Amino acid sequence: MKNKFTLSVIFFLLLSNYLFAQHREEKEQPKSEYSPSDAYISVGSGINYNTGLLGVQFEKKFADKFSGYIGAGFGTWGDKITVGGRYYFGEALTSAFSFSYTYVTGSKNVKANLYAVDSTNLSSQQGKQVTMTYDLNPVSTINFSWLKYWKMGKRSRFNIELGWSFLLNTVGDNYKVNDPVGIKLTDASKAAFNILQPGGLMVGIGFSFGL
Repeated sequence: MKNKFTLSVIFFLLLSNYLFAQHREEKEQPKSEYSPSDAYISVGSGINYNTGLLGVQFEKKFADKFSGYIGAGFGTWGDKITVGGRYYFGEALTSAFSFSYTYVTGSKNVKANLYAVDSTNLSSQQGKQVTMTYDLNPVSTINFSWLKYWKMGKRSRFNIELGWSFLLNTVGDNYKVNDPVGIKLTDASKAAFNILQPGGLMVGIGFSFGL
């Protein structure tokens, strides 16, 4: 997870540098007419984002205001695979409504330090930090979001995305502690799992390259 977080930071720095260079170039040169594309490759990142902390998407327009897309990336609960569609409002590329389905693979044998108590003697012990190994089960979400686009250069675009991701796996826990045995997670540790798992407010940014 640390390596993936580092990769996300590098991505943000590279993207910020690219956007700054694009903005400076547009100010220094005469404006050229924007040419919308029927297909885009995009990179994006965010919280509860449909392709995770960092991912890529391919989008293809199949009607005047409709498009479909597929995407993949990684997040706090494992790798993500998404399929969805978008409806564009008003002038092309101004804003869009998005609907998608995301499958999250989960992770096996994750190791972390969490607070727990001995389940055989709960009344006499305070929670203490324990190094444990656990599995994150596969889950799925349905996502609804709104996107706002800004044209960049001749065929590229930058966007923000806001929405809500609905977790479909709501019965029981979506994780399992493997080691050590005979412990019970504290409420704080359970809350940490609930925060990490997909679902909830979706906030993201993306940059698309027209093909």
